[in-house]
Amino acid sequence: MRGAGYRQYSREVGSDNINFAINYLQAQGIPVTASDLGDICSRKLYFFPESGRVKLRRLRSDESTRVIREEQEYRQGIIHEA
Repeated sequence: MRGAGYRQYSREVGSDNINFAINYLQAQGIPVTASDLGDICSRKLYFFPESGRVKLRRLRSDESTRVIREEQEYRQGIIHEA
């Protein structure tokens, strides 16, 4: 069951992830030229290493659920392989 406690935990994880990403990029000397942080929507990032370009797409809630399920399945596969 996911109630208010889950939402509070999610906000803390989100905040921790934001702080980690900002600090990591700064420590690596990688400039941040734009950002889209916080909020409740999920995002999918596409990174193009040859150009350094990043494309961001905000996901609808049904897409978000699918992405979460896929990531959980992937994580389980990694755990079973180890």
